[in-house]
Amino acid sequence: MHIHDSRMTFLSPGETGHLSCSNGTPVKKLERSLKHSISADSLNPAALRQSSTEGAVYLFGDKNIEQAMKEKVREYVPENAWISKLDLPQHSNGDSRRTLEPPLTSVTSRPPSGIQPIKKLQLRHDYLNPKVESPRFGYSHTPTALSRGDPSLDRSSSTSSSWSSLDACLNEENPEFIEAEHRFLEANRDYSETLMLEAVRREEYPDLRLQRQTYMDYANFALASKYQTEEHTRILMAQEHDFGIDSTSNLYHHVSAVHASLLKMFNTTKAAYSVVFSTSFRTAYRLVANAYPFRKGSPLLLCQDNHECVRQLLNAAVSSGAQPVLAPLGENDLCMTKSNMKPMLKRRFFHPSGSLFVYPAQSNITGIRHSLEWISRAHKSSWQVLLDVSTLLPTGQLDLSQHQPDFVIGSFENMVGYPSGMGYLLVKRSSFCVSVNRFPEADSTITLTPKIPAWQGEDFHIVCDDESPPLFLFASINFGIRHLQTLGLGLVNQRVKALALWIVHNLKSLRHEDEFWHLVNVYSPFTEENRGNIISFNVLECNGEHIKPTLVKRLAAKYRITLGVAACVNPGVANLLGHPKDRKKSVSVFDERYSSGFTCVQVSLGPLSNFEDAYRIVEFLMRFRDPEFVPTHVARLEEENHQSARTTFRRPTI
Repeated sequence: MHIHDSRMTFLSPGETGHLSCSNGTPVKKLERSLKHSISADSLNPAALRQSSTEGAVYLFGDKNIEQAMKEKVREYVPENAWISKLDLPQHSNGDSRRTLEPPLTSVTSRPPSGIQPIKKLQLRHDYLNPKVESPRFGYSHTPTALSRGDPSLDRSSSTSSSWSSLDACLNEENPEFIEAEHRFLEANRDYSETLMLEAVRREEYPDLRLQRQTYMDYANFALASKYQTEEHTRILMAQEHDFGIDSTSNLYHHVSAVHASLLKMFNTTKAAYSVVFSTSFRTAYRLVANAYPFRKGSPLLLCQDNHECVRQLLNAAVSSGAQPVLAPLGENDLCMTKSNMKPMLKRRFFHPSGSLFVYPAQSNITGIRHSLEWISRAHKSSWQVLLDVSTLLPTGQLDLSQHQPDFVIGSFENMVGYPSGMGYLLVKRSSFCVSVNRFPEADSTITLTPKIPAWQGEDFHIVCDDESPPLFLFASINFGIRHLQTLGLGLVNQRVKALALWIVHNLKSLRHEDEFWHLVNVYSPFTEENRGNIISFNVLECNGEHIKPTLVKRLAAKYRITLGVAACVNPGVANLLGHPKDRKKSVSVFDERYSSGFTCVQVSLGPLSNFEDAYRIVEFLMRFRDPEFVPTHVARLEEENHQSARTTFRRPTI
């Protein structure tokens, strides 16, 4: 990003230096508009039909759209054949620049809006007669009469009138936003294939647009779609509740559906992996820690980049007399390097209980996706592998038919959000058979028995704190996974990578007003390789000191931007990014008594994040270039706190 003549110019990956401005509406912009204009009449309705077996995935010909794109089976269609009769040029957010017809009437029972039928795709627009519904906190079904030209519409009603808004930066008349959008699409040609997800965003997450909300905290909690909450509410309101575990239960079939969908998402089968559902992500780690056959002298290799929950494994290993060892990260790229890992994996631990290597598929701070090749390399040296995929899904993919760790741990909260905080554990059958031990006055545990050919064990288990499995939670998870499947994880991964790379590229080019000191210290990789959906950074003052991440988060909230703050969730990386004199190179970095005190701001993209969200983040951080921005807004925050305190403690007069 460069700033000249009071004007911002955003960079696309690969661009440097001064970028020329395109005045008016250039020919390339028109070509882009024609390329992305889709006519409802030009599509054959007979080719887009609902699957009779899934009931939720819409097919294009004989394949779903994501599979067709992946296998390159979609026929080439000349650009002129896709030009709409209305000629509606599209933004990168899939919205038209012309006022469209009122939206079609929504139905009460419907499939998830991953790839909507033609009748829902054509001529839908959110500005005319929308329903203001929250995808996370419930609904208000009272329609409001909004229009684009309505002067009474106050889009900043959710914030104090003393706070300015970023909305003016995103309207169609703003040349900076249009130019940045144009350059982004030119640099990411494949992004146009994901524009169909914008129809899902408008339909299933209407508040994001109607209230100008920018949600960038998917790593902590995923937003739930309108479909999920509607279907879950319908289940709760139904009269025929059955709380039993009988296979004929109206709710128990959701457990089997979640089990099948989870294995399908990982491209594996029940013959290869058994599944354990737990009440939380932390509980899944506890189950492995209590069940893994640690013995005196058996090794535990912990990657420095791990969730704090590995402390449970570490404590169990130490209690059993095992030997925990730290696999350090490279200080420059924050990745596991061959030079560090090769001697670690080649260490000869001859022990009958084997060796356990634990690492994440994606870092929950830096967003780096660690190579899955470490799984096969560890297996060659007789290590068993536990892979943490809690932040990998749903913006990444794991193919268990190619990479087969012995354990896979994840969280549904990061995948589907509302209302589940449940976790899951996949155990490779060729390594262990799983059985559940239930105790009346203690937490349930599992037993890991080395593979016995004559005994396959159950396909899945539910480990909960009481005797009643949370069947209603499984219903919500089932609806959430069904919704994700209709989006297509391949498209989501492609979309998020392009947006994350654009954000990182522009954040690393930000400077203070003197154009010398960096404005942002980014802790995420600069290249597309190993790029995930998480971007962590700290905003710097002119003297190089960090502005408190909690303050940045509070200021962002005033502009209706939701950011995250990464603190103690990853003590290993926090130690590496902290002060050099406090760095540790042993498993003591996971000691509960140790805390580096390092915190940072975190942006995490989700399946429905778009370029408008990315632009708002960068534009907001640009405001920190002004030396008076922080002091002025801190004073406003203090004033609001004082006013709130006076209002709270004011005694009523009689």
